[in-house]
Amino acid sequence: MKMARILFWLMLSACMCACSQRASNKNGEVDIKPKKLAVADTLVTFYEDYPAFLDVRDDRLCVTLVKSDTCLALFDKHSGNLVKRLGVKGKGPQDMQSPEFVKNGPLVDAGRFVFYDLNQQKLFFLDKDGELGDFSPLTARYGSLNVTTDYIVGHSTGFDPSLFLVKDRKTGEEKAMELHPKLPESQEERLKDMLRYMYSPHVLCNEAQNRIVLAMYFFDLVQIYNFQGELQKTLTLGEEKDFGQMVSELTNNGDYWGYSSAYATKDFCYLRRTLNEGATGEGKQSQIVKIDWEGRVVDIYDLDVVPDGGFCVDEDGKLYAIAHDIVEDEEVFLLLAFDER
Repeated sequence: MKMARILFWLMLSACMCACSQRASNKNGEVDIKPKKLAVADTLVTFYEDYPAFLDVRDDRLCVTLVKSDTCLALFDKHSGNLVKRLGVKGKGPQDMQSPEFVKNGPLVDAGRFVFYDLNQQKLFFLDKDGELGDFSPLTARYGSLNVTTDYIVGHSTGFDPSLFLVKDRKTGEEKAMELHPKLPESQEERLKDMLRYMYSPHVLCNEAQNRIVLAMYFFDLVQIYNFQGELQKTLTLGEEKDFGQMVSELTNNGDYWGYSSAYATKDFCYLRRTLNEGATGEGKQSQIVKIDWEGRVVDIYDLDVVPDGGFCVDEDGKLYAIAHDIVEDEEVFLLLAFDER
């Protein structure tokens, strides 16, 4: 998603300002008073590795690594002690190149970490002791990938713009959902080469509740669908605007709110809402928005730092996130644990 952001900004200097703390949707408005989450502990400092995403199972945190000889690192979530490094880069049966966490992994397997690797076209699992297993072919090249018993859900990594895709694992049938909200024809034609970036969502799904949640990267907008592709609800925490107006504001080069990451549990979706600098796309302020699978806002948390990568939430509701810092003129990455202030 960082690369998509860079490419998008090269094509269009963009912004969208939306600073209100009033959640609005088609069923009305709900006032939410944000709570405070502060850094409680720096569990790990990465001086050479580049951590990207993380997930949690029981007392283990797993981090994906970029620019490293191994792709994964397993840590104790209480002490930050390294348990194991693994994931050899290569093309062998249990090798990997660019593993990512399946977005609804906690719903797929509550005891093991669940991964996909688009370059290797496979799914696989990792237990909390660091043992890899259950490698299987991946039959869809989706970003923000979710897996259920019957479906694979995500967004397109190709050039044909669509909002999200649903593939039947048994029949192989694939449905591409149209871009929504719709742009006026004049804007759509003018921006046609940028549509797949503009509409980039983080995708979460819960087959048991028949819900697919889309948190838009460049807009203060969350859309709730069912597996049949029917829109159930839209949600924004800022000033509610016509979508054409929102897109027009992308040329103003100011700050904008968007969703920079997302995490799914059985009962809730956690969405990282970030105020980004319009000229650079760098985060200036960050919140965690907790919603249920019907799109009802449960809580909003203001963070005292701006995370730079993924985040996760354990079974007790504790937040862990990756951020970067400068130490003695050297950039480092931090694995942080948060507590409510």
